[in-house]
Amino acid sequence: MLGQGSPMPQFKRNITMKKYILLLTVISVAFLSSCSVGRIKNLEMEENHAIVIAKINIIRDSTYLPNKWDIAWNNNGKYFANCDSNGYIYMKLPILKNSITKLYYEDKTLIIPANWYHTFLRQSDIYYIGDIVINWDTLESISIISEKNKDIVVTAGILGGAIAGGIAGAIAAENMESIKNIYPNAVIVNDNYKEATDYFKTLFPTDKIIKKALLNIKLDTIINNKTKAPIIQN
Repeated sequence: MLGQGSPMPQFKRNITMKKYILLLTVISVAFLSSCSVGRIKNLEMEENHAIVIAKINIIRDSTYLPNKWDIAWNNNGKYFANCDSNGYIYMKLPILKNSITKLYYEDKTLIIPANWYHTFLRQSDIYYIGDIVINWDTLESISIISEKNKDIVVTAGILGGAIAGGIAGAIAAENMESIKNIYPNAVIVNDNYKEATDYFKTLFPTDKIIKKALLNIKLDTIINNKTKAPIIQN
């Protein structure tokens, strides 16, 4: 029988803690292996994933940001990458529809509602999705205008009545027209397929055909007020 002060209970606790840490490590590795974190290192891909190539420039305060930003896709937190020194991303995404949902630069995060900017990848191939220029300031302006519209609608609801509703509707319509005018400048997609794919092939020599699935811009999504506006986080 063990006497008082025996080290056995502490020993058991140490073993239990080691098992717990090992379990957490296994879970973490499994989670990371299921995600597409960072730029690709080779052309291997799972059956339900594709590889996308894009050159992205981000404008903020009327100047192009240094190539030190990150981009995230979809709302599950699994697909994100930073750009290379020339502003290119090449990363894995699941097949079918993918939307840009976040941009990161230094201490700022821009959250973009899903479906505003998306690409559709039909099968497990390599896709060029465009040379994309993103105007951070314009997206922020859209956010401010959309927030004003929300306040107008809330105020009209508090005041009630046809007159308040009519005034609110007129102001909201004017605001949405402002969005319509500036929205096309928020994200511009150019097609420089040859330049981008030639660059990609210097990094990953391949004879595979690189398909094209240019990023879609869904103007009607915001004009019809189907989603919330972008959010700027400090």
